[in-house]
Amino acid sequence: MKEKRLSLVCPECQLPASAVLNVKFNKFVIYTCPRCHCNVVYYKNHVETISDELVKKLLGGGQLRFCGKVLFNSFQAAEAQSGRESPISADDITNLKILLQTEDDSDKIISRL
Repeated sequence: MKEKRLSLVCPECQLPASAVLNVKFNKFVIYTCPRCHCNVVYYKNHVETISDELVKKLLGGGQLRFCGKVLFNSFQAAEAQSGRESPISADDITNLKILLQTEDDSDKIISRL
């Protein structure tokens, strides 16, 4: 089956993505942006955000089905620009939890990060 490729940009945070659709589709594409977590819909050559309630309604009505994948090749590159050399580890999370439990001054917390 022929693949269809779409170039999408999250309207909230401007994260670019590529959708690769493996089946014929004629309605819409919905995905959740991995950066800002908003629901993004592509419909009739327009990209917009939609509410969680509408996504739940569409899922409940059986109107959504998997027809391909959305690739976020630029997501890793965008996150790499944040200046962090390595991914956040379980130890990093544990250390942050300890810091939040032991420190009550937000300025001191921020300075230690």
